[in-house]
Amino acid sequence: MAELPLFRICECNLNSDDLCLTLDEKILFADVYFGDHSKKAVTMAETCDFFPLMCKLYKRNKTNLDFNLDEFLKHPFSVFENELDSLFVGGDEGKYKYCALLLCVLYDNSLMENHFTTHDLVFNEKLETVCEACELNKGTSKLVFRKALDLLNGTFISKEHDIYHTIHDKLFDFIGKYFGTRHIDCLLDCCASSFIKERFSYPTPIENINAEFTITLPVKCTSKYILRVITEWSKGNVSVALSNVNMKNQSFKTDLLQQLKTIDTSVQSDLARKKDNRNIDDSALLQSCFVGDQEITSWILECDNDCNKSRPNGESPLLIASYMNHLPIVRLLINHGAEINQSKKNNVSPLFMASQEGHIDVVDFLLSCNANVNMCRSDGQSPLGVAAINGHFSIAKKLIDKGAEVNKSSNKRMTPLHNACHKGHIETVRMLIENGSDVNICSKTNSSPLYTACYIKHVSIVNALISAGADLNKGDLDGFTPLYIACSIADVELVNALIDNGASANTYIKLGYTPLYVAIGSGNIPIVNKLIEGGADVNIGVKGGASPLYKACHTKQPSIANTLIDKGADVTLLCFAQEHCHTL
Repeated sequence: MAELPLFRICECNLNSDDLCLTLDEKILFADVYFGDHSKKAVTMAETCDFFPLMCKLYKRNKTNLDFNLDEFLKHPFSVFENELDSLFVGGDEGKYKYCALLLCVLYDNSLMENHFTTHDLVFNEKLETVCEACELNKGTSKLVFRKALDLLNGTFISKEHDIYHTIHDKLFDFIGKYFGTRHIDCLLDCCASSFIKERFSYPTPIENINAEFTITLPVKCTSKYILRVITEWSKGNVSVALSNVNMKNQSFKTDLLQQLKTIDTSVQSDLARKKDNRNIDDSALLQSCFVGDQEITSWILECDNDCNKSRPNGESPLLIASYMNHLPIVRLLINHGAEINQSKKNNVSPLFMASQEGHIDVVDFLLSCNANVNMCRSDGQSPLGVAAINGHFSIAKKLIDKGAEVNKSSNKRMTPLHNACHKGHIETVRMLIENGSDVNICSKTNSSPLYTACYIKHVSIVNALISAGADLNKGDLDGFTPLYIACSIADVELVNALIDNGASANTYIKLGYTPLYVAIGSGNIPIVNKLIEGGADVNIGVKGGASPLYKACHTKQPSIANTLIDKGADVTLLCFAQEHCHTL
């Protein structure tokens, strides 16, 4: 299990809507490969996520006398099933290939060539098991099976960088299911831990498992499966148990717990404290908190009650459970003595994490247990601040009711009100104002909440801030006022709201421009008229330089030029600017 920030990294899924083949592209494939039969193929292609493989299979098998296109389109992998059946009864040469494919399954589609040329005790034992399952002499040379894989190259197998794997992942899905139904004992004894974790399902069906290619365990094999899972756990493959595809199956969990409780208590404790081989920072408890299973977590805590053991970066079981919205696990951990304010190295607490993710029930429970409502992240961001920026209105209200400081700012002096304004969360803005947020606190760049609201063009928030007494003329470090921002983005509604409430139309920014000069540049006549109506001086443009009239003429806007002249613009300033070669 990766650290929390990694959970949000997107995978490259070639079957996703953005990356998969379009229907038009599949039609082109069908025309090339299926020819006169392309219409039949397209019907199937609409729902098929491995259509290029289908095309390849059709091309390879269409000349066979017993090939039936309709049957192929319904059951495309029947081609491989027939070939595998033929290999098994095709004498030793066929069985060598059959066994070689079974070996590929045991290694979860990643069989390294050097297994055949080096002394590898584990591989040798697996090979003996395979030979026995396939009724071959256990003393058969390993090189025979390597040759068999090489002969399968291009049909079933592809070899890249000295690793054998099937020519397509879907083909491996099928082959795994094929061998799982015929040699299940061999697979349960010898297959890779990842195969155990992902490709078997308990007899009772559950949702979200790909039933087409999942190996359903016969009832008689469930005990063997449970023992294999526990064995993998004891070896440090903790996720084989705790991230197993069957964890949502109550029958699996019941059998697993029953078997665990029959083990010697010292061994149980060892399992509960076991760290995962793939991520040594992950304990069984951390993984169970991520998965969210209450029964397994409870058993782990009974065996090892240290519920505050965290990763090196400070992520605790309680923080992970809070992040994943596993309220029953959060309750369980608190009841076992979890430190409610234990934080990561960047000072993120469980309450902060739940507030950020919008997990209101977890927030409610943590607050009832007196979590520190004002404990900030290392950058000064508070739980209220992060709830505000994500628009979690109800959580923000609960935090305030529990004493959250509404004006607590981050290291950049951004308050919760700044955050809510920046993301356009009007209801949260109103609630913060009602609870005493200072509408004129400025950030490190001297940006006020009103400035921020104008920047994102949110008129409702602007009006709410103005009603609460926001300073209409407070500019940032460069002198950009809310009105200047509204003019620069040519938002008539914002300009009207600001002018109607008394914003100064003649304030210079540091660069020396007035709002009117900027509005003329965008050619927005209603804004120009509103600024003049609001008292803008028609002769003030660039400090010590070009006038608004010069700007209108230079940008070839006669309507605005005439308006300025009608309102008293001094034409001599235009001549002066021209004489002295003033530019924008």
